[in-house]
Amino acid sequence: MFVSRLSVNEFVLAPHLTVLGVVAGSVVYVLPEQECPESSRAMKGMTRDRTQVLRAAYDRLEKQAKRLGASGVVGIHITHNEVAHGLWEYSVLGTAVSGC
Repeated sequence: MFVSRLSVNEFVLAPHLTVLGVVAGSVVYVLPEQECPESSRAMKGMTRDRTQVLRAAYDRLEKQAKRLGASGVVGIHITHNEVAHGLWEYSVLGTAVSGC
């Protein structure tokens, strides 16, 4: 049995795709201590950091997909969880496919 979170567009393409496997990227991020986390400068820094962390998770997912010979990844799902105080895990999960 194969299960994936596909968008409507991905579902329409599904008959033309060959599923190669599930791929994932994960990064653990230490939230820096801020004197005043509500300040505009602190929020911009946190947003920039989280964007970089998420990009690193996507890069890991992409490398796995390339190793499988995929032409794309569908059904991408992003999660983030605080695993300990100030320690966050960002994960990206998807289905590597070829074709189309």
